[in-house]
Amino acid sequence: MEIAIISGEPSGDALGAELVCELKRQRPDCTFWGLGSGAMRSQGVRLLADSASWGAIGVIEALTKVPVILTRIAPMIKRELAARRPDLLVLVDFGAFNVPLGRFARSLKLKTFYFVPPGSWRRIGRGAETLVEACDAVATPFAWSAEYLSSAGLPTIWCGHPVLDRCRPSLTRAAFCEQFGLRPGAPIIALLPGSRTAEASALMPVLVDAASEITAKESDAQFVVAVAPSISREMMVSLLGRHPDLGSRFNGLWRRASDAIGQTLLRPVDRTVPVPAAALPDGSSAPFPPEPDRKRASVRREAPPAFVLVSGMAIDVMAHANVVIACSGTATLEAAVLGVPTVIVYKGSQLQYIEYKLRGIQRKVPFIGIPNILAEHQIMPELLQNDATPSAVAAAALELMNDVGSRAVAKGEMEKIKALLGSHGAAARAAEFALSIMKS
Repeated sequence: MEIAIISGEPSGDALGAELVCELKRQRPDCTFWGLGSGAMRSQGVRLLADSASWGAIGVIEALTKVPVILTRIAPMIKRELAARRPDLLVLVDFGAFNVPLGRFARSLKLKTFYFVPPGSWRRIGRGAETLVEACDAVATPFAWSAEYLSSAGLPTIWCGHPVLDRCRPSLTRAAFCEQFGLRPGAPIIALLPGSRTAEASALMPVLVDAASEITAKESDAQFVVAVAPSISREMMVSLLGRHPDLGSRFNGLWRRASDAIGQTLLRPVDRTVPVPAAALPDGSSAPFPPEPDRKRASVRREAPPAFVLVSGMAIDVMAHANVVIACSGTATLEAAVLGVPTVIVYKGSQLQYIEYKLRGIQRKVPFIGIPNILAEHQIMPELLQNDATPSAVAAAALELMNDVGSRAVAKGEMEKIKALLGSHGAAARAAEFALSIMKS
């Protein structure tokens, strides 16, 4: 059995990979090809193109992506569909590309299934007529979306949200801290600068400066940067290395640490004090800052805060953090499921900000964070564009980390969000439904 599966940016790639895993479990004879990135490739999908860089925010940014997608990628996929005629076409989110592709596939009489349709988070449904034309059936993560699409005559199931199955850390806090040289008893702040290159470039300088302000009040704070698979480690190191407080303090041995533990381990070194060596699995060593001296720290802060960069373990990074500072996106919903108080930040280009204002997007959708949208009120502080200053980010993070009342309220609200997402097994239910439509 041959299945074509098409996803877009990194969040869709993760969703597609989860579905492919379940489809293979239920039908081991399936083979897969399509569009996606690293996660789908790891599940054995033969990729015709890598979609990691296709994510766009707003019309202006999308215009830079559209030409190659419309002139090269879309025609290629249509040719493949017409020539290969797969048993099933699976569309994953990515509506601007997938909805027209779905209409084309149905003109070829191909069975077409939509997993996580675009805009399914909206409590007031829209676009059912378009989806009826684009697919034979839908699995959606939200109950209100399933009700709306079913009422429009489209076969639909509420599969629950796949994020529930994803949010299971692989390490205990003790093991996590041991692996990355962290102190279990000291606060851990997770920094998630986003999965798009532009997001990370805009946010990392803010997060680094916010970390310095947090450290001035919490001298033993530790910062772990969750690097998205779509962002190169070299880019993240370059961003940190250009920072005036950090650039001169890196030691080249971090590369050996990266090779030894399979992740990127990076720490700025304070050369004014003796630096102990930390043993690595291959027997080499890398410099670590000494344990913080609170009295000394209160007098001078010559050394910037320590950072650990971890690639491909965002769930563990967030699960073991006292507070998360995250770029708006799927990570904020994952943090809500994990129950970790979170500050949402976002900085885009000035052109994006102008578009945001001119289109009145904030009036149509008053929040950008998925948990806030689902709750219909703010449960995670949002600091956007010019409001996303290091001081504001640090203040919001410190309050969520240290104020007992704020933490309790945040955790209670996140439990309510988790209850909206259904139950575990979303990909399994979606896979079963997808396979069933092939027999109809």
